[in-house]
Amino acid sequence: MAHIISNDQNAVMNIISDPNWDLVLRRQPAPFLYAVPSMGIYCRTVCPSPRPRPGNVRYFADAPAAEAAGFRACKRCDPKGTRAALARAVVEDSCAAMAAADTIPSLEALATRAGYSRFHFLRMFRDHTGLTPRTYAEGLRARKLQLALVGGARVIDAINDAGYGSESRVYEDTGKLLGMTPGALRRGGHGETIRSACADSPFGRLLVAATGTGICFIGFGEP
Repeated sequence: MAHIISNDQNAVMNIISDPNWDLVLRRQPAPFLYAVPSMGIYCRTVCPSPRPRPGNVRYFADAPAAEAAGFRACKRCDPKGTRAALARAVVEDSCAAMAAADTIPSLEALATRAGYSRFHFLRMFRDHTGLTPRTYAEGLRARKLQLALVGGARVIDAINDAGYGSESRVYEDTGKLLGMTPGALRRGGHGETIRSACADSPFGRLLVAATGTGICFIGFGEP
């Protein structure tokens, strides 16, 4: 018995075999946006909203093109990047505030300053940096200590200026902070046995150097 396939069925089959639709269906990142005419919205391909019917989609290169066609941005996936841009600005401002602070600000203080709840701010900061605010601030403080010692500052002055409450805290965490004692770093590592290794990375050539105490240097060269 012969089966007759209508034009509508042919159209749907063509859509299903379209690689663009496959990316939408599997929620894979893609350099285009898709719109749902029945809903009047446009989305990223990674949008968590339910998938539309195959014949109920249109594709656009960017947000202005979708909006020119009369579609509005999805509130779930933020295809215009408005929320992402705001979050990035908040995180950058918070990082600058931590860099300027004499002591490490509390999560509560940072969240209040940014106008968010502690939970929301922490999640936003982690999403953009991969770190907690506390870990980021500790890294800034350690870097300040390193630069002061390399610049020849007295050990006690460098420790105090970096915001550490006591010398003992620095010496307890020497391996994590400096990879050698503060005095050894102030002397430029003289007398230390430093081993190094290089490797390729997505950010360029990676160099790591370490003593028997810990890592004392990580740097990237040209890709």
